[in-house]
Amino acid sequence: MSWDTLLYWLTHQQEGSWINFRKAVTELASFEDIDVDISDLCRNLRFQLSEASHIDFFIDGSQRWKVRPPILAGLLNCPDTAVLCGGRTPKLLLQLCDVAASLNCHIISDTTCQKIAEIRVRGTEEGIRQIAAIIGIPFVPQQAKCLSQDLNPILKQLELADEATPLAGWSVQSFDWQSRKWVDGVLHHTVCEYSYYNTRHYFVHNQQGRLVRMPKYEAIYAAAALRYIRLAVYNKTQYTLITDVSSPLPEMYARVVYFCAGRPSLIDQGQIVYKEISPDLAGLLLVAIGQIHPGLRWVN
Repeated sequence: MSWDTLLYWLTHQQEGSWINFRKAVTELASFEDIDVDISDLCRNLRFQLSEASHIDFFIDGSQRWKVRPPILAGLLNCPDTAVLCGGRTPKLLLQLCDVAASLNCHIISDTTCQKIAEIRVRGTEEGIRQIAAIIGIPFVPQQAKCLSQDLNPILKQLELADEATPLAGWSVQSFDWQSRKWVDGVLHHTVCEYSYYNTRHYFVHNQQGRLVRMPKYEAIYAAAALRYIRLAVYNKTQYTLITDVSSPLPEMYARVVYFCAGRPSLIDQGQIVYKEISPDLAGLLLVAIGQIHPGLRWVN
């Protein structure tokens, strides 16, 4: 099934809790008689919705999500194509199709099974700009460049992160590098998650050994950089960037990859695979997230 219904529901709700998101996915899966692991399905759909800039998840360490405003976002490698991102309704799609047809632009919809349908508009830049103006949403011709302006290298984020102290009485888990799983208790030289009800905060030691607070995946990559641990691997012959599902690219980086490559990631046997990644993009991305450049080797 295509998961457009889920995105329509999220758009109608505008914001909510992770519990409600999971309930909606479970109900839709049972309605379509889909026999899958619900936790895996929720995770996969979250990745899709996040990297394509439809939804922001786990805002400020909470268990809440919020729909992003709709925009037409241009792709770096396809200057004649824009993707419909953000909240989506059947009415908006109908308007988009009608206006595109009147301006000799084409709508391309990828409704792959168990995917959020990707809606693309193909035409001249001026034509796409007119479509956006008529239906009343922004058009950003080079979304990847726009997003990349707000990116700070992971180690720079670690350096600038505020010092913080975990609150007493909160449950604590640590990210275990060997199993790539969260385990109970405090481990050294890694990321610790302190949780209380529906709030989770992530702590890591910075370059000076001070404890600071960072977003979840930024903290994982920062700790990995200080320990010379490889979390992301680039395949030069297949032009793929691969990470484990336990350590996906931080949200903003994943979105830059999406709008550069022009395609969503794939999840295969516990790994996230980003395809059509050029060597230049891979080099810039890996260095920015504190990983080794694909042309170099780590020496401990």
